Order: sequence, then C-alpha cells, then structure tokens
Amino acid sequence: MRVALLGHNAATHFIAQQLVKNPDVEVVHYGANENTEEAQYRGVNIDRADKRSFILEELKQPFDLIFPVTFLYQHWAELQAALRGKAALFPSAELAMYEWSKVKAKPLFKQLGIPTPLHVVYDQPVLFENFMNLKRPFVLKFDQDWRMGKQTIIVTDENVNEVFAELLENGTKRHHPSFPPFHDQKFIVEDYLPGYEYTFQVLCNGRNFSYLGAARDYKRRFEGDVGFNTSSMGSYAPAMKVDGMVADYASRILNHFADNGTPYVGILNLGILVHDKVPYLLEINTRVGCPEFQSSASLILNDLADTLYNAVHNKSFVIAFSNEAAVSARVVSKNYGVKPDKRPNPAVPPFITESLDGVDGRGYAVYTTVDKTVEAAANKLHNFLSTQDWGDYTYRTDIGILP
Repeated sequence: MRVALLGHNAATHFIAQQLVKNPDVEVVHYGANENTEEAQYRGVNIDRADKRSFILEELKQPFDLIFPVTFLYQHWAELQAALRGKAALFPSAELAMYEWSKVKAKPLFKQLGIPTPLHVVYDQPVLFENFMNLKRPFVLKFDQDWRMGKQTIIVTDENVNEVFAELLENGTKRHHPSFPPFHDQKFIVEDYLPGYEYTFQVLCNGRNFSYLGAARDYKRRFEGDVGFNTSSMGSYAPAMKVDGMVADYASRILNHFADNGTPYVGILNLGILVHDKVPYLLEINTRVGCPEFQSSASLILNDLADTLYNAVHNKSFVIAFSNEAAVSARVVSKNYGVKPDKRPNPAVPPFITESLDGVDGRGYAVYTTVDKTVEAAANKLHNFLSTQDWGDYTYRTDIGILP
C-alpha cells in the first residue's frame, strides 16, 4: 500500500510512524521536518516557494490512500479539485467550514437538536461598542480565524481589561496568514458553562463511523489549567465521563451531511463539555486533533493503515482498543503564545521512537507514552521529561496528573 501524507505537525509525524509498522506500507510524507529516504518512509520537506504546484504534481503519482492531515489543506481549492475521485481521507471544503466558522456550525447543532451553549453573534463594531457591558464570565470566539488557541477566550472580571485592549489592537486583523484579511468579521459570545471537557473522535466513511477514542485535552498554557488557551499542551486517553449520547450527536451530523449530498469522509472530532451531567457540543473539528489523536491512537489494536484504507474505500471497519492508557505532552518554546515569532535555538531534542513519539516541523514536540493506567503513563512520561535538558523549551508538568 502506498500512502501520501500531507502535514507538518506532530500528529502527521505520529501517523507516519504508525503506518510504517505495517511492512507492506510505503509512506511519502509531504511536510516532513527534513528530506528523508528510508525503506518504507520518504520525508519531503515542502518549505519552498512553489509548494502548491509541487504537491499537485507529486499527487499525480499512484497512491492507494491520500491523507491531508492538517486543516489548512481542506480549504485549498486546487487540492480539492485534484483529489476529486481519488482515494482521499479528506472532507470537502464545504464541510470544513463547520470547523472554520463557528457562526455556521452553531445553527446546525440547534437544527439537529444537539445541546450547545447559548450564544449571540456580533459584528465587529457592535461587539467593540458593547464589550465592557457584557455579563461576565462569557466565552469569546473569533470566527474564521486561528490564533494558536487564542481564538477562544474565557472573559472574566479579572482579565476583561486585558482582553479588550488586545481586541482593540489585534482583533480586526486575521491572525492566520494563509487566509485573506477580514471583510465582514464576526464574533460569537457564548454562555460560560463550567464542567469537564473532552474530544470525541470518529473515523467516517459517509454515514457510517467507527469510534477512534476520546481524550481529555489540556488547552491552558500553565499548570493547574490557568493562563491563556493554546493549541493544546497535552492530553490523555481514554477520557473519563464519556457519555453514550455523544455517539448519537455524531450520527445526526453525519446523516445530515449525507442527506444533503455531501457525505463526510475523514476524521471528525466533537468538542464536548459535560455540564450538570449534560454533554454539550461546543464545536466540531474536521481533521485530526493534535495531540488528542496521539493519545487515543496509541491504544488502537488495529493496523492503522488497513483501517484508514477501509474507511476511504467504504469497506467495513471496527476499531478495537487495549485496556491501557496513554498520555501525551507538548514541549514548547518558553515564548509559546507570548512571542510566537521568536522561537529560540537549539531545536527540541530528537524524539524517541520506542515509547515516546512525535515531533513537528515547527520545533514543538509531542511525546506520548502508554501504561496500564493514566497515572502510571503520566508518571513514566514526566519521569522522562524531567531527565532532559530542555534549555529554552518547557512543558506542563501536570499533564495526565490533573484530572
């Protein structure tokens, strides 16, 4: 089986490592850290001016499976056209908008009868005018932007002045450089509901899906779950308190897509908040989560290559899990989220491929380990991390330890 992977993040590198465990699989990874030629793995660094034309030409080769892992590729019109009719684990750009636009997704949840926190959509001038008078705490969400996790902010009495000052300075400019500037920017102001959050992951081949596991994700930057949101500092699986109702949420969403002529093929993540014993759907992500996927997939007993291949080719697949637990922690620059354009050297030390896996092309590594319980896996992971000289890099010391 010949597989093309597209993506530069830690999850893509992890998937490549899992795929080549099958001796019959050859992986070509576009977006690898560096150019690599191995027996089963060819890493292709695509940090080049002609990246788009290069990838489109490369994908004319025969592949049994094409898997664009990261979200950005879902909005690349030329790639959507090039992959039409091919064996690609790749939702359409129309479906990807349900992640990119919270304003688009929220009415869908309501239409399908799925509980979601109450919210109001604001145009940018109206939000700015009324911001300081909104009842706190509330959750502020940027629509159609990605800010390394800071596109979602819990606004409280303690941080309201700081958030508003940042909003006035940078809130009218799209942070993500791959998309054009805002023309009609909108925000969501959502009720703040305290509770337990987790990511529910499924692999879909149209109407049908198989459970990929649920992971508890640590978004906050600092120990004790305080500080600003990040793109995630770590996760563990299996998550606690997973409600059976959530599988019904996934089924409703997938049947709706199929009924409207846009069947979903790919990995779908549901962001769940359990409040007063009710699982609320906060958002959906139309791609692999990082590092939630590393934690959950480390417990899958199936061959990953065969599982993904069967999903793309609309064959039946049932995913089985071990009775163990996995914990993942991200090692980041000490400037992470504060000065994102000033990443220090030297780079993160090389990842260990035996029991602690994963590294991404930006120099932010994700390490994952497995043991009999979450507590045992967390202790193993943190014992390893504590023995390393990280220099200008750091990590959260309570991943898998804080419930």
